Amino acid sequence: MVHVLGRVVGVVAGALLAWAGLTLAHTPYEERVHYPQARPCADREAAASPHGCLGRTSGRVIEKGRGTGTFWLRVRWASGAEKQYNVEGRYPPCYDAARRGSHAGMVTWRGKLMRLTVRGETCEVSPHAGAALLMAVLLAWAGVGLALVSLAWPGRDPHLVSLRCAAWMGICFFGYFPGIRLAAGGERWWIWALCLPLAAACAIVAFLPLRPRSSPPANGSTRR
Repeated sequence: MVHVLGRVVGVVAGALLAWAGLTLAHTPYEERVHYPQARPCADREAAASPHGCLGRTSGRVIEKGRGTGTFWLRVRWASGAEKQYNVEGRYPPCYDAARRGSHAGMVTWRGKLMRLTVRGETCEVSPHAGAALLMAVLLAWAGVGLALVSLAWPGRDPHLVSLRCAAWMGICFFGYFPGIRLAAGGERWWIWALCLPLAAACAIVAFLPLRPRSSPPANGSTRR
């Protein structure tokens, strides 16, 4: 009865994790896949484009600053609204170029600021969707793995289960990068060459039938 209850709890928890991961992945997936392929077009054409349209507007830099490993610019939009944005990069070129009152060229996508150009220097605006998408996909994949463990691998050698779980997560991690490149239309062959063999090796470990370690005979026992 305890084992059955444990299986049910594991499957339900895994399903909830998978649902949460897929829900969190929706928005960063849209940005990661569709934004790089979007082109400037009129708002009335956005509905006809599967990737959306890039809009252009302008503003002014009113302040800049930095935190622990982050750089930010506070920008006043043409509408008068003010907002602070983190900019991507270890040493963002637009951050160094920005001065109080500098003109900022702004590229938007689906109402969100994506790029800033200040005095000829361009920066992407954080947060970057790639990291958020990877974490969401790993969360969903972990949920599926938990459900599989609860259904298929209960009561086995814990070391073997741990090895299979690590291999299961490795399939997702190494398969993510070529997969997202394919979805986004990228053609970097070295990512495929590096990641696919590692993902295949993880798949072999995760699904190949492995024998659990046999326990040593108890003291005083005899073989017949």
